[in-house]
Amino acid sequence: SEELYNLALGPICIELYSGCHVKGVKFLASARDDKLCTQNSGVHVLGGGKSIDIEFYGKLTSVVQLLYKDMCQVILFKCRWFDTNPNRHGSVKRDHGLLSVNTTKTWYDDDPYILANMAK
Repeated sequence: SEELYNLALGPICIELYSGCHVKGVKFLASARDDKLCTQNSGVHVLGGGKSIDIEFYGKLTSVVQLLYKDMCQVILFKCRWFDTNPNRHGSVKRDHGLLSVNTTKTWYDDDPYILANMAK
């Protein structure tokens, strides 16, 4: 298809942003968000694992817009992912229905990108 051809040619322009709206939710990069009283840099993605489904939690570090020929665009979130592997001691803890994530341990440092529409 024409759209697939445009994607195969590669982006003609790459732009970085500190935030955007996705499905009615405002996301802000953590550098901008840390200066505000309210926090909108948290990102949640439900992932599929081989044996169990893992929920990924992280902080948005930047919004990347890839512009392609004929006004095609792809918006990516670059995130700092926290280690939420349930098989590792000290990564996540459930207590009375609340989930605590250890934000000192990161995960997937070499694979920080998701499509923006995957974020919750």
